[in-house]
Amino acid sequence: MKALGIYVIYDRDGTVDDYVYKMLKDLLLICDNLVVVINGNIDTLHKDSLKRIANNVYIRRNSGFDAGAYADVIVNYLGKDRLCVYDTIVLCNDTFYGTFKCIVDIFDDMKKYRYDYWGIDYVDRDFLSYIVTYFCVFEGKKIISDFLFDYFSCNVLDKIGDIHDAFARFEVGLTFYAKNKGYRVGSYCNCNGVSSSRNPDVCCIKYGLPIWKKKYFEANSYKKEISDNLLAYLREKLDYDVNDILSSTGRKYGITCDYSKKFDYAKISEVKKTYSIPNITYSKIRNFVDNNDEILIYGIGSFGKATHFIFKDIIKDFRGFVSTCPEMDETSNFRVYSPDDISAGTGVIIALNEEHTREIIPFVNNLNKTNPVLLWW
Repeated sequence: MKALGIYVIYDRDGTVDDYVYKMLKDLLLICDNLVVVINGNIDTLHKDSLKRIANNVYIRRNSGFDAGAYADVIVNYLGKDRLCVYDTIVLCNDTFYGTFKCIVDIFDDMKKYRYDYWGIDYVDRDFLSYIVTYFCVFEGKKIISDFLFDYFSCNVLDKIGDIHDAFARFEVGLTFYAKNKGYRVGSYCNCNGVSSSRNPDVCCIKYGLPIWKKKYFEANSYKKEISDNLLAYLREKLDYDVNDILSSTGRKYGITCDYSKKFDYAKISEVKKTYSIPNITYSKIRNFVDNNDEILIYGIGSFGKATHFIFKDIIKDFRGFVSTCPEMDETSNFRVYSPDDISAGTGVIIALNEEHTREIIPFVNNLNKTNPVLLWW
């Protein structure tokens, strides 16, 4: 069995923290070949250090987020012939700390499920489910040769203009189309909608998530009591050296830890919000699409773009998106209409988040031009 790892790094300062080097060394325990991709710039010292660890270091302009980086390496740097010599492909990025469990053990645990495509975590909902793609694995020559290259070439490469495109094409789309082609899809754990960026302690302690998302340490998410307690848990219960985490959070966010604190199970944080689960089902939207020749999608964010991407091959006449700030969507080249431009007889899918859906329901009810379908009601 031959495995390839592709690890993406982005750092605004062009540096590489110690936790990254630790993860790269862990990846080499399971990968025969390791390609490190730099989105943007890197200083010479760290570039040389990476070259001593990885088989290849590929530096590219920072475009398309991690999805664009993976696609660039898969399609342009490797190509299909070189990609297809591998039995396993691991896609991974620097957006998390960990893994807190031996990566070899994680892979051994997953072998019994015989998944074709799996990740560390999974957002489970009837419509718009997806493998969380900060760490995902493709197992077996069939999915690699018959699906992976073509999917990235046709649907991801040079098609990620914003974070909504990445969500639609790389997360939701990749999971949906893999399932649709009959591949077995799963995850190492399922945090039941709890966000590792908001409640990392719940995810790690209750659900066994072996990583900690860096996004948690941003100002709008960070809470010191959660951080101190989880770091104590990692030290005391998992015997994990947290110094690599702290050196990174200190440099990047100015955050330090109180080492005098002991882990307290009673202080695990309260979950106040989970991933949004639309009320709508795939089959209901499919029925709506089948019964409406002309379709508009109200919303050009993550839900709107993901809805379009899932149904793009089924919609008979897609007219474009609807937004209160209408303009041409540069990535998709579809027209964006004002709500006042919706004409009678056009099928409208309201693909906004729950909060914004509530805000426009009075307008929708007074539209009297069409019969919309809503992701939430």
